[in-house]
Amino acid sequence: MNNLTDTVPTNQTADTSPSPLSRAALPGLEARYKAEQRFKHIGMGAIIFSLSFLVFLLSVIGFKGIGAFSQTQIQLNVTPELYQQYSSDNFTLIRKTALHNFPEAEGRTGRKAAYMMVAEGAEKELIAGINELDSFTESVKIWVPTSDTMDLAYKGDFSTEAINNLSAQQVTWLQELANDDRL
Repeated sequence: MNNLTDTVPTNQTADTSPSPLSRAALPGLEARYKAEQRFKHIGMGAIIFSLSFLVFLLSVIGFKGIGAFSQTQIQLNVTPELYQQYSSDNFTLIRKTALHNFPEAEGRTGRKAAYMMVAEGAEKELIAGINELDSFTESVKIWVPTSDTMDLAYKGDFSTEAINNLSAQQVTWLQELANDDRL
């Protein structure tokens, strides 16, 4: 009786009653399984919908706000005479260069309008652009940042909201610069 098969009694009958956890024993189990699958599919659909909406929302925000990561620049024509005359004072150099590029600026308000075309601190960009040149014997074109109001007007496609803070002369200059590809 060392064999395991010898220890099993042969006169016992097999139990044919259903298991207490089988589908036949629990009549609502089939419906519960179907409801569980339906709930899984609805949950996955909701997750996919919310993720796609999030991607859509972030892409719309990104496309509308991408302009905030760039700054409009203006191309100024700088002459060697201006540079030699005002090289010791960078602030005056950028102002005189602005006046040189906008000769229509007359009177105090015209000069102020011309000065407002370039950003504060644009003289650093101007000097850096001049210093990069090998020789400065003839007039050169250097890109410097525009002021915030010019930047907003240009990015706003000259809408009425964007040009409210600009004079008529500044709007004209901006449109001319944009037409000449100097913005």
